[in-house]
Amino acid sequence: MPPMPSITSEEILLNSPLNTGGQEEVPKYERKLGKAIKTLLDAKPRFIISVDGLRRVGKTVLLKQALNRAQGKRQAFYFSFDKRSQQTAEALEQVISFFIKKDKEALICLDEVGKIDDWAGVVKKHYDRSRAAFLLSSSATLQMKKGGESLAGRMASFTLPPMGFDEYLELSGVKKGRLHLSLENPEHPSEFGESLPGFLGKGAYPELCGVDDPEAIRQYVTKSTVEKMIFEDIPGTFRVAHPAKLLEIYNYFASYSSEFVHEQSIAGLTGLSALTVADYVSYLEESHLVRRVYTEANFSKMIRKKKKGFVASPTLYSQTAPDFSAGRLVETAVFSKLSELRPLTYRDSQKREVDFIVALGGKKHAIEVKSGKQVARSELSSMLHYLKANRRASGCVIYQGPYDSVEVDGITIHLVPLPTFLAADSILP
Repeated sequence: MPPMPSITSEEILLNSPLNTGGQEEVPKYERKLGKAIKTLLDAKPRFIISVDGLRRVGKTVLLKQALNRAQGKRQAFYFSFDKRSQQTAEALEQVISFFIKKDKEALICLDEVGKIDDWAGVVKKHYDRSRAAFLLSSSATLQMKKGGESLAGRMASFTLPPMGFDEYLELSGVKKGRLHLSLENPEHPSEFGESLPGFLGKGAYPELCGVDDPEAIRQYVTKSTVEKMIFEDIPGTFRVAHPAKLLEIYNYFASYSSEFVHEQSIAGLTGLSALTVADYVSYLEESHLVRRVYTEANFSKMIRKKKKGFVASPTLYSQTAPDFSAGRLVETAVFSKLSELRPLTYRDSQKREVDFIVALGGKKHAIEVKSGKQVARSELSSMLHYLKANRRASGCVIYQGPYDSVEVDGITIHLVPLPTFLAADSILP
């Protein structure tokens, strides 16, 4: 008697209405990354497209929107490997073979495929032997990166970040069209400021936009995102002997988001070795829960110098930080906006600090973040020192007040309202 298949044809067909010619029910609003995915799906030669990122930020919805759009032009199929019993190379082989047998030029979406050992070898084989296109997604970021190494030249990889304030305003119907951050016309509609508290508390997650119950929001963020990743996703990818200690380290980052990270202090608090702490921090970073910002210096010094630590979004800070600080919340929000530009921070031997240094358009931009509605001249001393030493750099302060500018010793520093900065499609003036 032949062995029973690990997954049946009926299970494959019932996994999505797309598999029987229908469409998925998804929200109308589409994240900005959807445009890049559409462009690549229409491109020749074809690519394997992969999307990773935090849990619950909208990866599955984004892919299903792409499949719905493609359906009619070509056959589109979808299968999720979220069930542990189906996370095998044999099941993956069966699913892809089933779809290709139906259509050799199909668009095949494999959700949570990164949880399968040797997923890349199976996908590569079928990509090379057919004319099928592949859309892949997973919260297991490192597994996707490892697999992607064997698919070099075939795979285009994207990370879907937590939702930004600009997308939150669009989804809420407050903002329509693009907003360029212009210093000639810098003011934002009053609705932007009114929407900011909601964004900071819940806006990273599309499903929470219509939810107002504070306890429901907190449970969603802690249980569906943080604890799922720390107790399931990360130990399923990395060797983690103490998941509870991993949560302690995450809580340290949440407590001190925007502060300099002291790994020796974390080792003392958790009772782990410094080497294990370094490993656990890298696991949290690879999983997109936390990020580190390096201090501006030459490469060898940059690696050795202390780094600032952040949780990935203001929503994570709002809902998981044991000790809340408005200053840390605002700086975390600004970092989340800047993160795609890989900002640095500045700190010299005299402990003069500038929150972020961003290189853009062949020019450095120094950015300070303040949580208040006013900025005293004395609060600009570190930035002025930096700008005097870097004459081609520009400087701005993101704060809660109205647009303004100050000039000191021939140096102009722009004061930009936080809602304007976060809502703008352009990153910097």
